[in-house]
Amino acid sequence: MLAEIDRRCRVEDHPAAAAVLHAGDPATHVYVVASGTAKVVRPTLEGTEVLLDIARPGDFFGALPSLGAETYADSVWALTALCVLSLDAAAFEEILDEHPSVARAGVRVMAQRLAQAQDQLHALAAATSEQRVAAALVMLADRV
Repeated sequence: MLAEIDRRCRVEDHPAAAAVLHAGDPATHVYVVASGTAKVVRPTLEGTEVLLDIARPGDFFGALPSLGAETYADSVWALTALCVLSLDAAAFEEILDEHPSVARAGVRVMAQRLAQAQDQLHALAAATSEQRVAAALVMLADRV
């Protein structure tokens, strides 16, 4: 199975500080981090960026129309030298069709991300500013 997935992937190398993708661009690929780290940020209306996650080896990011996104909501920047494996929409759909275990694993990851997002929303609504800063620092410490 891994060999079949591997042959569909394109390897992309990005130097530190390089953009991998930009919010607002057409959603054409999903990416898996092979080595290095990247920051996932979302732009605000004021033009600043909010750090959403630190992507490490094994993590994925990106979007596809088949997953409900016409454009990328987030920007991704390499924090270190970064190697990612990219899959376009056709390759992604083929993998999901041929390997249901990959689809199940993806659903588990998305359920975890949803639970984390709900926890973060709860913390924002119920916590003091000091507690919110502490929670953000703990999240970053866990991801770096």
